[in-house]
Amino acid sequence: MPINDTDRYIISSGIIVFNIIGLFGNINVIYAHYRLPALRTRFGILLTLLCISQSICLMSEPITAIYSFSKIPVVFDIYSIRSTCFTFFMIGIFSHCTLTGLMTTISVDLFISVVFPLRHCQFHTPPYLLVLSIPTLIYGCSVITVANMTMDSEIVPICNIPLALKGLGSRFWYYGAFILCAVILVTYNGAIQSSTKIEKKAIRSISVLVIVFVVTRFLGTLSSNFLILIEVDTDTVELVQSYNVYIALVNYSTTFYICISRSAEYRRIFVYQITRFIGIRGDESRIGSS
Repeated sequence: MPINDTDRYIISSGIIVFNIIGLFGNINVIYAHYRLPALRTRFGILLTLLCISQSICLMSEPITAIYSFSKIPVVFDIYSIRSTCFTFFMIGIFSHCTLTGLMTTISVDLFISVVFPLRHCQFHTPPYLLVLSIPTLIYGCSVITVANMTMDSEIVPICNIPLALKGLGSRFWYYGAFILCAVILVTYNGAIQSSTKIEKKAIRSISVLVIVFVVTRFLGTLSSNFLILIEVDTDTVELVQSYNVYIALVNYSTTFYICISRSAEYRRIFVYQITRFIGIRGDESRIGSS
């Protein structure tokens, strides 16, 4: 079943809604860590970088909406070419890779902090986080490089990240994400198995964050590759890949809502920020406590 105008409008409408919801949350998280030095722990730094990557991913998705809503033939023709679509989405693709890598970094950091707590405390934060982030940079740069080397000028029915990648570049993107998700599962499970009851309670926000990410990432990756594996027609694969943007949008938008629902400290901070923004003054030490 080929992608039609109805599909384009449904996908584009979701992108607009999730951009509003997601950016509102991500900006709140970023601002909270900027405003409060006490939140600038290793996890806080990683969470800030995660929200920045999620925000860039969200802001790149309206390219699809512009393509879908545009009725100008010249614009339509430009966006229809895969190589041009890839150029528009290049930053978004790299940020998507960075997002996956940062979740892996968060999970590995959690594992080290639980299994090797003394060594974890001895590491200097900047070089420690830099070393943990090297696989992320390698993954992102490799996907962009491979995709550039294997790019073509075929016509695509809609301009989005899955269809901007082709062949080896697409497989490199999917398989890299699959491997990193496996690392997340192994390290997260190791951290949970080694943690005490108190530690498990303390890391409940991270737990939900990891679970949501892995579930959405696996759903998106496996659904597309399963259809390719059983040799479903190209039109159907492209349709499923395009609707998978909803899975990705959930991934890009949930950090703030997980933090505010699972952590009394973050809830207090976010409620204070939001109420101050709308002109209500309050005591940050009292708002949202539980």
